[in-house]
Amino acid sequence: MKKVEFHPKALATLRDFPEEIRRELGQAIFELQKGNHLSMPLAKPMASIEKGVEELRVKDLRSYTMKKIKPVIARNAKELAVALGLNEVFGLELEIRSDLNDKIIETVMKQGLTHAQVAKLAKTSRTRVTALMNRQSKEISTDLMLRILGAIGVHARIQFKKIAA
Repeated sequence: MKKVEFHPKALATLRDFPEEIRRELGQAIFELQKGNHLSMPLAKPMASIEKGVEELRVKDLRSYTMKKIKPVIARNAKELAVALGLNEVFGLELEIRSDLNDKIIETVMKQGLTHAQVAKLAKTSRTRVTALMNRQSKEISTDLMLRILGAIGVHARIQFKKIAA
């Protein structure tokens, strides 16, 4: 997983945003950390700044670009949640939902299914399936993600373990 670096002033600004926006940014940043490609309107490559830099676009959020000065580094979902001023349990949610999204995309691509076919199998709208395939899962429930997986032949199994203190 890639590390994410935050300029301290940018991070302080992000922490002032409403929780809903920090959660949406957290999800997008985590997908980028995992090496996943995000598409418009959520993300736009900024190769003019540096290869691998993405501008994230969230409704009601302005873009901020600052020079690199002693960055705050997050190496995983838990560290990312804490860096954004969110409860560290949100990091677990990020990771689980991202893994579900990864498996949906992988299975749909492997089976060569269209978005319409997946929607019909899962009894949902093609628009929701397209959103998931573009990693825009903000408005998609975890229940629906599990239903889609089941409909395309994947059995999801949840494993429980104690969180290290």
